[in-house]
Parts: sequence; C-alpha cells; structure tokens
Amino acid sequence: SSDVCSSDLVASAAPLGLVSVIAGSVAAGRRQVGDGTVNHRFAVVTELGATTGAVVGVVLSGSLSERALMWSLAAFAMIAAVLGARRKGMRWQPDPSLDASHVGERKGSLAGAYLLNGAVVPYQPSRMGVGVALMALAGVVTGLAGVGGGFLKTPLSSEVMRLPAKVAAGTSTFTIGLTASVALILMAIDGRIVASDAALVVLGALVGVAYDRYKAEDADGLTLYCNHLYARTYNATPDELIDKNIRDYIHPPELAEQYIRENREIITQGEAHEYQRNRAETNGSTTY
Repeated sequence: SSDVCSSDLVASAAPLGLVSVIAGSVAAGRRQVGDGTVNHRFAVVTELGATTGAVVGVVLSGSLSERALMWSLAAFAMIAAVLGARRKGMRWQPDPSLDASHVGERKGSLAGAYLLNGAVVPYQPSRMGVGVALMALAGVVTGLAGVGGGFLKTPLSSEVMRLPAKVAAGTSTFTIGLTASVALILMAIDGRIVASDAALVVLGALVGVAYDRYKAEDADGLTLYCNHLYARTYNATPDELIDKNIRDYIHPPELAEQYIRENREIITQGEAHEYQRNRAETNGSTTY
C-alpha cells in the first residue's frame, strides 16, 4: 500500500539525514567551540532528554507514514516559531566589570559568559527541568526524520532555559551531532545504513560547510549563527549579525520576508529545497 511505501522511504532516508547532520555538526561546531559559544556542561545535561527522545524516535521511525511525519514536523516547527517570536531584544546585557578572562563556562555550574562585539556578556540558565523534558521532543524529531532538531533545540535553549541566542546556537550545533550519533548507532545495528551512500553524504556536508556561506536562523528570522563568508556578503562580521533579525540587514523588506517563508517551508516539510535568486552587489556585479 502507499502507506507502507512511504514508511519505507522515511526509514531509508533517515540514516543519510543523520550522517549529514553529524558531519555538519563536526565541521561547524569546531569553530564555535573555539569561539567560546559552546557550553559543554549545559550540553551534557540537556542531552539526557534529547538522546532519550532519539531512541524513541528511531523505534517509531519505521512505523510512521510520510504524511504523518510531515504533520509531526509541521507541529514541531510551529512550536519553534512561537518560541522564537516571543523574544524581544537582548535578555543578557554586557557587564563592563568583566574582561576576556571571564569568557567561558563557570566551574561547578551551568553559568558562563561570552564575547559580543568586544564586550563580555554573563548568563545563567534556568528552568532546566522543564527544558530537559522538552529537549526529548527534539530527540524524537531526530530519530524519526533524520534531521538535526536544531530548529527546536535552539529556541528551547534560549527561550525556555534562558541561554543567550548566540550560545544557544553554538551549543545546539554541537549537541545535534551527539543526538544524531545515538540515533545513527541504533539504525546501524538495525542494518539500515548503506556505507557508500553515507560516505558521499559526509563528503558533501564537509565541503559545503568549509567553503560555502553558512548561517542558522530560527523560524522568525533571528540570526543564530553565521560564518565569516556569509557575514562578508553584508560587509559585516559574524558578531555584528548574530542576534539580529534578517529583516534588519536584508533589503528590500520583501526579500527578507521571502527568506523567512522559505525557511519555514524547509522546517515544516523536513526536506531540502533548492532556491535561486539574483542579487545586485554594491560593486555592480550580480550574485546568483
């Protein structure tokens, strides 16, 4: 029947999606660890919920039809959009009394500090019990669909557990690889991985992250992370764009709204889309 066929497609595609997630997490996360925007203690605590959810997702992945998976992802994307839309401005403010030596994690706690435009911003996560429980949802998404779940992890970290958006994005990039690894191991035990296909996916993901413009946004257009190649497009540095909504630096406004709509489509449908646009650069050239 069609339900059986679509269920088989989901089960066969999910492992390759997880391989891509892990490769991208390793490549991008390495830079973010160096920037001090990954809170390892926070990551370990929240992974208790996420990995538990990933196990549940893998168990269910072979039994859900493509339609059921699509509606599930749509529901999760709506949750992420609502969480992202709630945030107004910067929650954590720079502390002039702190210097670069204070950047990083606080021993014995989940608190920390990070650099933003040369200033040190301290933070203290809260509501960890609720956050860890909700992180299981992101894990279920990873196990079910073979996607990273970062579109859920980042807003859960920043809006529920009060992590700064920049740290939430960096930590989520690091942890999605861990969650995906747990799910992938279970799928490997079940014999659902084709080594040759997985190798091609890894190669493509590593090359793409290393040589392409890379950014991460939430469903409302808030820039959570970007690399130097992307920031250079707008004559800025990553620190100048992170924590800003794309509506603030992408013009005309209709183009920013188009980007946001397309991002929501990708999140909702849980599959890759290809878009092509022409953009006039300040030097008179055209970028496609």
